[in-house]
Amino acid sequence: MYKTVKKNLLPLLVIVASTTASATGIPLINAGEPIKVSETSGFRCGTDGNGYVLNNGKLQPLVYSDVAVTCHDDSLWYKGRSLSFMDIVSLDAKELSAIREKYGVNNDEFK
Repeated sequence: MYKTVKKNLLPLLVIVASTTASATGIPLINAGEPIKVSETSGFRCGTDGNGYVLNNGKLQPLVYSDVAVTCHDDSLWYKGRSLSFMDIVSLDAKELSAIREKYGVNNDEFK
């Protein structure tokens, strides 16, 4: 029974937190919608047509698996499809996993 309650509690908490945040006027990220560069402060489109991320005050190119993220119609694109917040999180996780696998999980640089 505990597992069932625990399993159902997280979605309920997310719904309550989202409803509360929305009611107080806090903007929420729709994780599945394509990222609109003009509506974010963390992403930019360069004059070269590539996507950039603002990291510690510096613009850095968005590149995953040696493929540059591009900008089209105010959205970030990777391999022919527009990227959502969840896509970015997934791509970042894959890159981090590949680096950890290449250099070893217990490497001091990744602790």
